Amino acid sequence: DRADQAAERRGSRHEAARNAWARAKFLARAGDSDAARAAFETASSELRSLGMTYYLELAESELPAR
Repeated sequence: DRADQAAERRGSRHEAARNAWARAKFLARAGDSDAARAAFETASSELRSLGMTYYLELAESELPAR
């Protein structure tokens, strides 16, 4: 989507990780828990690799239940 394209143009892994997290929250609210969980796992992995512990903790607290 446009947000991912913008992050890629800027070369911003930080922005891409936040986009993945936002996508995961949207999917969870839409009731697509499997897709949301996959998106949260992608976002969490990227947040962890960037050392973004504040956002990582928030993302992990919002993981949808299986």
